[in-house]
Amino acid sequence: VIYVQGLILVFMTNTFLRKIFFGNLRAAELE
Repeated sequence: VIYVQGLILVFMTNTFLRKIFFGNLRAAELE
């Protein structure tokens, strides 16, 4: 159970960071 929770936490964190990264990348391209 702990392994699954850790995997989900890493997946959500990766998605969150990726969303922020691409968001900043697109903002830089628009400027």
